[in-house]
Amino acid sequence: MSSSIGPALSWSTRVDEAGWIAERLLSPDEPVVASIVPGGFDAYVRLLHPIGAGTNSEGIRVRWSEVAAWSGWPLDRDSQFHAIAVSRDGSERPPPWRSAQPRRGSLEPDDAGALIDVLGRHTSTPSRCWFCIWDGYGWWETVPEDAAGRSAPTPVPADVRAGPRVQLPWRNYFLYSGPIDAALAFVDHEGQTPNLFWPDDRAWCVASEIDLSSTYVGGSRRLAAQLVEDHRIEALAAEPTDSSFRVAPWVVELVETSVETLISSRRVAIETEVGFVYASLAHSRLRRRGTGTFAMATARTDGSMVKHQRAVRIGPGDDLRAALVGALTGAVIDLAGG
Repeated sequence: MSSSIGPALSWSTRVDEAGWIAERLLSPDEPVVASIVPGGFDAYVRLLHPIGAGTNSEGIRVRWSEVAAWSGWPLDRDSQFHAIAVSRDGSERPPPWRSAQPRRGSLEPDDAGALIDVLGRHTSTPSRCWFCIWDGYGWWETVPEDAAGRSAPTPVPADVRAGPRVQLPWRNYFLYSGPIDAALAFVDHEGQTPNLFWPDDRAWCVASEIDLSSTYVGGSRRLAAQLVEDHRIEALAAEPTDSSFRVAPWVVELVETSVETLISSRRVAIETEVGFVYASLAHSRLRRRGTGTFAMATARTDGSMVKHQRAVRIGPGDDLRAALVGALTGAVIDLAGG
């Protein structure tokens, strides 16, 4: 079935086209590159999603290398944004971006255009590619209206919504096919690029996992070299065994100390350059009662975000300390930009 959105594309229920991906993915229990993009390629690249448009004084996107240069932390192959988003030595210089964060699960339009420009030169089938969109996005269920209030068809046809979906260890996806430019089909309407796409000859594969602020590409060594050298994007060479998510050491150290204070004092305030995490235990006899909760809130120093997280429950067989470490780690990472 054809779509009028973006370049010519056809929705498909031929989910077996993605079977080769499932065969070459490692288990999601292993948080490495090869659990996100298929193994077996000669080379891998990690594209770092920029901090969105209009986030510095000149109104342009900010790259991770600029943030790392400001903070003094090294930008490694597996660095997460939060690892470089806090100054290493308490720099008084203002950061090169404001409160925005790198986008997760989708390339920025300009980066996507630059990427497919390079990818198109490294496949014999640029006119026939396959694309997967996560079925958990809400926009495919909506019925958009035009300026006159007339309803348009939902982006995903009813027979595709009711049919089989691509099932991979991480997620389930809707499938469509089209020329390589169909990777931009939903950029204007939904601001979304495919979570997975590859050409019919399987010369490469691109993966944007919804929880990550990076996109991974597997392909030839020549393709990888060209992507790393392309000034239009920010890309690092990667290995399939690289960690896809790693908590920065400064977060681990900060949380470990804070948890001890929280357990002994029933409350704690974790201070970073970008804001605070406040936490308090809801009652004092958690272990005897068998369950417990604690309240937590985060606030940025620029006033741009206040986020409350509540009702973190600790059951009879749960480790109180481990539960608190997990919750506080997530809060600090969110505060620092994910």
